Amino acid sequence: MENVLPLVDIWQANATGHYAGHPLPHPHLADEKPQVGGKRSGLLSVYPRTKHEETRLRSAWPTNANGVVQFTSIFPGYNTGRATYIHTKGFPEWTVLPSGTFDAGHLSHVGQFFFDDEVNSVVDKMHPYTTNPLKERCRPHQ
Repeated sequence: MENVLPLVDIWQANATGHYAGHPLPHPHLADEKPQVGGKRSGLLSVYPRTKHEETRLRSAWPTNANGVVQFTSIFPGYNTGRATYIHTKGFPEWTVLPSGTFDAGHLSHVGQFFFDDEVNSVVDKMHPYTTNPLKERCRPHQ
């Protein structure tokens, strides 16, 4: 691998809970309720990323010499019956491809950044977050 600084990869849902690259759920799943019990408790049906050309709210950037990277983005919307969060992966080894994407080596970290309820309460009142149909499933007390 050619790069010596770790790479941080992030992705997140938009304000209304959709991820770039993922199609909308099938019409018969439009009013689906989250699963109760089991491994997928609280989640909706899985649908794979099939539109790889869509890259909104997805980014990867190398850290600086101190291991720090900074991204600017929007506040993520609720999705699949879960809290608001941003996904992250860390790669200590990676190579830039001619397409401008990257080929990752060893994956050293997978995680999510979550947000305090107080922050969610403020953002929930702003447009377009008020139009997210999943908000009521995630925060029914609001």
